[in-house]
Amino acid sequence: MKRRLLVLLLAWLAGSPAFATTPHDLGEGLTYWRLATLPADLPSGGQPGACVLDLRYAAGNEAAAIALAGWLKFHAAARTPVLVLANPATATPLLQALASTALPGGTLTLGRPGPGFTPDLAIATTAETEQLAYDAFTAGTTLAALMQENPGKERHDEAAI
Repeated sequence: MKRRLLVLLLAWLAGSPAFATTPHDLGEGLTYWRLATLPADLPSGGQPGACVLDLRYAAGNEAAAIALAGWLKFHAAARTPVLVLANPATATPLLQALASTALPGGTLTLGRPGPGFTPDLAIATTAETEQLAYDAFTAGTTLAALMQENPGKERHDEAAI
């Protein structure tokens, strides 16, 4: 599962899939949910197990924040961790719920930090790059392509120059 999490994070940085509110299997018991509007999009129908909730750009008010906090208390645990992706463009009430020191064990926040949001694991990226990554799946990029490691791909970076 640790390897899948690393691949997911790398895919997120390179180009994250824009999923609907249905679960997407990432393998090894980990599912991915992209949520646009809370509380309506919160997963329902039993225990989702270990999962990633993508709340980047999600909308929600104070009632949605209360629903999110309750959902996390019910679903997040050491054996069923919930990884929450968020960014400064996530609705303020949702960010406030994620900033709470009362988040249950098994909850880990990840994302681009900014005013009003300090994640447990900060992702260094720009707002523009993140938006492009968020929109990649909508543009036709498949989940498999986003998560596929490509070690043979020629890299052009500052170190190589």
